[in-house]
Amino acid sequence: MKKTLLLIITLILSVALLLVNSFAQDWTRIGLPEGAKARLGKGQITDLAFSPDGAWFAVASSVGVWIHDAHTYQEFTLLTGHADRVNTVAFSPDGATLASGGSDNTIRLWDVRTGDIRRTLLGHTRAVTAVAFSPDGRTLVSAGDDEIIRLWNPYTGQLRRIITKYTYNIEKIVFSPDGNTFATSGESRSHTIRLWDFQTGEPRDTLSGRAVAFSPDQKMIASAGDWKNETIRLWDFQTGELRDTFGSGGSVLSIAFSPDGNTLVTGNSQSIQLWDPHTGNLRETLTGNGNFVAFSPDGRTLASGKWRSVQFWNSHTGQRLKTLTGFTDEMRTVSFSPDGALLASGDDNDTINLWDPETGQHLNVLTGHTAGINSIAFSPDGSMLASGSSDDTICLWDLNTGKCVNTLTDHTDAVLAVAFSPDGKMLASGGSDYTVRLWDVRTGQLQETFRNNGRWTFDIAFSPDGKTLASGGLDGIWLRDTHSGEHLHTLTWYRGSSRAFAFSPDGSILVSGGSATLQLWDAHTGKRLKLITGHIGARIVNALAFSPNGSTLASASWNWDRRSPVYLWDVRTGENRGTRNGHIGDVNAVAFSPDGTTLASASSDGSILLWHVTPDAEIKPRVHITPALVESSIVGEQFTLNVNIMGGKDVVGYQLTIDFDATALRFVSSTNGDYLPGDAFVVSPSVNMNSVSVVATSLTGGNTGNGTLTTFTYEAIDTKPSTVALSEVSIVNSDGERLDFTIEGPCVIKPLKIPTDVNGDGSVNIADLTFVAARLGDAGKGDAADVNSDGVVNILDLVAVAGAME
Repeated sequence: MKKTLLLIITLILSVALLLVNSFAQDWTRIGLPEGAKARLGKGQITDLAFSPDGAWFAVASSVGVWIHDAHTYQEFTLLTGHADRVNTVAFSPDGATLASGGSDNTIRLWDVRTGDIRRTLLGHTRAVTAVAFSPDGRTLVSAGDDEIIRLWNPYTGQLRRIITKYTYNIEKIVFSPDGNTFATSGESRSHTIRLWDFQTGEPRDTLSGRAVAFSPDQKMIASAGDWKNETIRLWDFQTGELRDTFGSGGSVLSIAFSPDGNTLVTGNSQSIQLWDPHTGNLRETLTGNGNFVAFSPDGRTLASGKWRSVQFWNSHTGQRLKTLTGFTDEMRTVSFSPDGALLASGDDNDTINLWDPETGQHLNVLTGHTAGINSIAFSPDGSMLASGSSDDTICLWDLNTGKCVNTLTDHTDAVLAVAFSPDGKMLASGGSDYTVRLWDVRTGQLQETFRNNGRWTFDIAFSPDGKTLASGGLDGIWLRDTHSGEHLHTLTWYRGSSRAFAFSPDGSILVSGGSATLQLWDAHTGKRLKLITGHIGARIVNALAFSPNGSTLASASWNWDRRSPVYLWDVRTGENRGTRNGHIGDVNAVAFSPDGTTLASASSDGSILLWHVTPDAEIKPRVHITPALVESSIVGEQFTLNVNIMGGKDVVGYQLTIDFDATALRFVSSTNGDYLPGDAFVVSPSVNMNSVSVVATSLTGGNTGNGTLTTFTYEAIDTKPSTVALSEVSIVNSDGERLDFTIEGPCVIKPLKIPTDVNGDGSVNIADLTFVAARLGDAGKGDAADVNSDGVVNILDLVAVAGAME
């Protein structure tokens, strides 16, 4: 029996060890969106917080919130839900809830145990940059770029109080241990720290600096980061008197007391310094990034970091315990090697990363540029990589050694695009110096220079046969004979800027992106063949790629709401074949693997997503609302929204519910769209307090393709921001079967900015008057209090607000 028990225990431990080892390498597959098989890059780091019991730590990033085991440092889960980067995180005192604030203007409250969103707090009108729980956990304080402090009940989501006095842009909120005072810091305009009475919401004191910390015994307040005088100051908490100052040896961006109060740590982008707060003596200097610093609850571990790395230190010995890797800057460009064994990416910093696309393993970093990487290209034989950078140079890299074997320096401004000729003998480049250049790859000698009529070159490509060179910019696309340099065609259209284009594999078609549409051209005659529309909420289509067999086209765009999907299109029909949603930043580049089974998308959120691509598989229809953004500031104004379907097949009926904020909007009417025939049977809409349900069915047969299912008309009854979103949607075919489909983002109802509504709360009242009065004498256009935009806040601005008060 003992032997059997021992065997069972051994097996359990072996399996557990195997799971831990595999889990430790599997962060690339944590929290993936539907259809993705790996994520390369964890995004940019913005904040870090330890759980109160010290078991976990949360890393806020541009792709979400990573939860790590604090003992093994391994990733446990990725919390996703914000529509833009996460700027700040804080655990509740009981450790059960994590609050995160994002650039999507929202605060999310997460169940730490399950990873589920408990509640979303809406109200901020710009990015949320700081959140903090009161020590008793009953209040959450938030602040951000809208220069308003908000106090919430985290259990109900109720807004308890707003503070608009002297708030400016706040980067950090810190509570005193007794919870009666909280400090705000990080005001970029004034480098001012403010102390607030928690009960009254009134300012208690003002300190100079941009970083602040309370001592655990609440006897001292430490401040630092005064841009005029880089010193650390210790203040008496009760009297506000200055007790001591000592030198920091450089700029200070962060500050924290150890839990026992015997160590004060300060950090900047180059170093972390540990001080004795009682004597002012410098104990130790650690070389690393210290834009943020945090002690573990037991005080044994110090965490520090900035953007791409987090270091953990033994706070007593200064020994570095661990460095978290995998975090990246904005991804600008991505490319597969010809054999598909390598994936290269270039980021906003100055590095090129090489990845194994099968395992997600990071293989190498190519360093040598001194600014962001805008474009990369593999040579046809896969032995070399070319990179174009904002440092005005091109590097040719030997992939066997990882060294830059030649640097091309004739460009006089940023190099935005590079491409190898099909035979690998020439390299074409273009950029913001208004030129296109041709280089001999073997010698690195410049062979030819073409002027682009005073326009930047955003993209460049050789035709598959190597006879034509295409370059695109603000005036369209120029086609030239590669050998003679003769101008062949200029492809232009309305708003003719071309941010991206691509030749089909057979060279017969050239596709270009611009505005929110795709244009397909005959690559030989320059005649436009087809216009493809369907990018929802796009500002400009800036990423394109053909599948290897030429049947599918991938495209992506810069979007107004920052969530940029990747679209797949049938090249022959122009119909949408699917959408890949998962990035929370603009998608800058897309690329197919050589076998056509993987699509890579590189995003400003600091990640690359690798997507499964099965061109012959059933593609889900998409249901979405247009327009994606409605601006309205007039109470009583009516507007109409369309519920559209893309890629529908044999659709004979639909049932859907659309939710809205009944305190901001009133439902007026709904009408059947053009997708179902005119003789369709339509059930009268069912209207509840904050939702409307509609049902319709065709009496003569199904429809396939794209169209409008129904329209809704609403009336604005308040000027506050709100959303209209789909829920409980059913699409049915002629066999009575429900179709599988995807629902895309809500419509955002955004009030037009009223100049006299200076605090952005949707109404003009005494708070706006106070807001302006507090800034009298401030200079500089762009200040919200400068209502008439004459460059100074004065009596004219006060009069304008007073005259518009409700």
